[in-house]
Amino acid sequence: MNHSAVRQILVSVLALLGTACAGVSPIYADNDAPAGALRVALAVHGLPRAEVLQYEGLQEALLASGVKDDEIDEHRVIGVAVHCCDGPDTITFGVAWAPPDIAVENGDVVEIRVGRGPEAEGLARLNVVTRIRQRHDADPSRCDWIPKQPGLWRRTIYCDWMPSEGWVEVRSWGLPILWMKPAP
Repeated sequence: MNHSAVRQILVSVLALLGTACAGVSPIYADNDAPAGALRVALAVHGLPRAEVLQYEGLQEALLASGVKDDEIDEHRVIGVAVHCCDGPDTITFGVAWAPPDIAVENGDVVEIRVGRGPEAEGLARLNVVTRIRQRHDADPSRCDWIPKQPGLWRRTIYCDWMPSEGWVEVRSWGLPILWMKPAP
C-alpha cells in the first residue's frame, strides 16, 4: 500500500477520533458491515494507553466487554481506515481491539470481526482483530485500495484472495463499499 496515503489517513483518523460522537464508541460502530461479519481494514495507529483514556467512552467500552484494565496497554486498541482517499468523505475509520496474541503494526492489513454493539456480551460487542492478513512490508502486496482510479472520493481495500475465501462485494452507486465475509 502507498505509504504517503497511510500518513494522510493517519492524520485523518486521529482528527476523527478526537471528534467521535460521545454516544456510540467507534470500537463497536460500523456503518457498512453487519455485526459479526469479517472485514479488512488498514491499521493506521496503535493507540498508547494515554490516548485510549483520553477518548470519552472508549475505556468504558473495553472494560464492559471484559477486557481488564491492565490489558489496555500500548497498541492493543488500533485505529483503522476502512475507506480512503480523496473527496469530502476522505476516509472512514473504526477502532478495533487487538488481542495480546496478535501484534499489529501500522500499515498492516487486518481482518476484523465486526462488533455486535454495546448490548452484546463479552468481546462480541467489540470490533476485534482476528488476524493480520498482510504485513505492512509485504512484497508483493496482495491488497490495495480499489478502484485504482486516483481522485475517487471513496475507495475500499481489496485483496486478491477474497473471492476464493467466500468474501462478497457490497456495492452502492456502482462502486464497491467493501468486501466482507458474512457471519456464519
